[in-house]
Amino acid sequence: LLCLGVVLHFELGHAAVDTTMIRDKLDQKKTSIRRIRDVIEMKWADFLNRSTSDGTVFPRGVSTGVLSGCGNTLPLARCDPTLGLAQGCECSGKKVTDNTVIIKPLAEFKDEAFNKKAGNVAAFLAQDQNLSNILKSVSGQLDYENKLMYFGSIDGVMTYYPAMLWTRDDGTCGDRYDPRQRPWFLSGSNGPKNVILILDSSGSMQNSGRMELLKTAAKQLVDSMTFADYIGVVDFDDEARTFLGLTFMAAASAPFRGKIKDWIDNIKDGGGTNYDGAFARAFEMADISYETGYHSKCQTVFVFITDGENTGADPTPKIQQRRSRLGATKNEMYIIIGLGSEATKMTSNGAGVVLKKLACESGGIFESVPDGSSDSTGRYTNENEMIQALMTFSRFFQASNSILQRKTVSFSEIYTGTNMKMDMTTASAAVYDKTDVTRWKMLGVVGIDVTTCDLEKRLFDTNPDIQQQPLWPEETKIPGCKCAEHFVYDDKEYTGCTVVDWPMPWCGTINCGIRGPTVTDTGYWADCKPFGVRAELEAELLRSGEECETQVITQCQVEALRREGLKCGGVVDCTPQALAREQDSNFFSGLPGAKYRSDTSQSSWAENARDDVSFDSVAWSDSGETCKHCENEAMRPQCALPPICGKSGIPSLQDTSLTSATPTTTSALATSLSLSLFLSFSFFVASHGD
Repeated sequence: LLCLGVVLHFELGHAAVDTTMIRDKLDQKKTSIRRIRDVIEMKWADFLNRSTSDGTVFPRGVSTGVLSGCGNTLPLARCDPTLGLAQGCECSGKKVTDNTVIIKPLAEFKDEAFNKKAGNVAAFLAQDQNLSNILKSVSGQLDYENKLMYFGSIDGVMTYYPAMLWTRDDGTCGDRYDPRQRPWFLSGSNGPKNVILILDSSGSMQNSGRMELLKTAAKQLVDSMTFADYIGVVDFDDEARTFLGLTFMAAASAPFRGKIKDWIDNIKDGGGTNYDGAFARAFEMADISYETGYHSKCQTVFVFITDGENTGADPTPKIQQRRSRLGATKNEMYIIIGLGSEATKMTSNGAGVVLKKLACESGGIFESVPDGSSDSTGRYTNENEMIQALMTFSRFFQASNSILQRKTVSFSEIYTGTNMKMDMTTASAAVYDKTDVTRWKMLGVVGIDVTTCDLEKRLFDTNPDIQQQPLWPEETKIPGCKCAEHFVYDDKEYTGCTVVDWPMPWCGTINCGIRGPTVTDTGYWADCKPFGVRAELEAELLRSGEECETQVITQCQVEALRREGLKCGGVVDCTPQALAREQDSNFFSGLPGAKYRSDTSQSSWAENARDDVSFDSVAWSDSGETCKHCENEAMRPQCALPPICGKSGIPSLQDTSLTSATPTTTSALATSLSLSLFLSFSFFVASHGD
């Protein structure tokens, strides 16, 4: 079979599952997204060499042909039922324009230069039909499995196809939306990663709203992660704690992200600030994950956030010893963030100096965020600064992948879209300026929303028994480890898998799995391997994008990522010329842009930003609350309806092995330190929106 090129996924105790057609389909999606990426990269190269006689890209009095997603109208709009139903189309489709891409700028509070940056992206992407024609050729017009296609720039501008006005459900034009913080962008630009958050909860965190700010930013970072990532969170004051006492990083599945966010919400401030104890707990979590293989096999970043002076031992020697011990075998990075007035002081005795020294001696990056205040909307004035500081870990990955020339196409976990109520996965890939063939520069990320119901139906039609209970003995997620025929948990006997005290099926095992003598009478346990079309499809999606590089970048390249005033200086083999060259290779402050007009208003580049026409919230409503989506016979593929419609044609899982018992008030399983292993294997369905 292998010689014939037939890809079969064999599992002990299971019938062979043929995933050939799924892999072929995913390869087609990879080809489509690479095609779009190639066009964007060529248009960027052309843009760098193009200008009008007076040096401007958009001369005054000349039509730009560019539309804004935050405009008030959409010329030549039609109602497309293959993207769902909306009240603006009287529930007969959604209003779109086919002949152009459309630009969505950042909100002004996120970036004062938002229109200038949007104009730059508009100048190189939206002035001719080449990109639109390429997007149309792989869009819902010819391949109904591909829905929305988009490009997010490294400086936060979004361009997408088919063109539609951005939803205004919250009264704004997506003011809080930043493509750089979305899972699809981070998946495409970062690749799989390990992130351990180390959060200060000392008594001083109650000052100036610091704790609420930290929680908001930390939860947003958690939301940005995907099922290919692993995450750990340490909360510390005088002592260090982890969620449920976990000593491992866990797979960042959607339910685990939700539980971690709930835990972050319930962190209380009080006590001292023991840096050393916090790092010791984080290192334990990383080391055990490395030893047991429960991590992404890619880069690890420790993100340390504090507002006060250290009341424990100096963690620097511990970090330096660790770096020496691990050498080049693990690519670890330290992001140190000082929050508030004390932690941002750069005087001789200020905590900011101490934190910067800690970052520099650890080969890491220091960021500082001053205190802010709450405005009339309840948003802290320094919220965006905090989020940007927290996203330093992402900029590190983006620079690393540019240097290492990562070209992998990644797929997201399956989710139900926010604006298009259908199950989808997003294929994404980084886009580069390749002018210098030895040092690529990341421009942003391109993505395609792909329906999954049709992929699941193909998988079921090829494997009609895939929804049925696997043959006994049941497999676990640990290769070669099977469930015990009988096991005792919490004084009750079980046969097969159980969901008692945890949402995923698990079982007792013998001489394999997770050692937990106090959990089951067998002395070991593991979670049961999921089966069925959804589990097989998500496994293929994960495998398709899990490649990564772990090569350590140079300290000069790290120095280039440090902000002015917070650089370490004295970096070996980092001449001013080398540093300047590396800094010019990172577009984090904005893509270099040609002049396009002297003013910076949206009306200088957007054809549909007319002051004399107000936004008609009824005519352009994107809401489909009153629409009968399940009766949308024009949807393509036909199965791409909201999950509640239940028209997939796939029977439910026939899992006859599950046993149950009355849940106990104190779960031995949930309180076991080994619980994180159980979590780290879990694959869940996400609902994080576009």
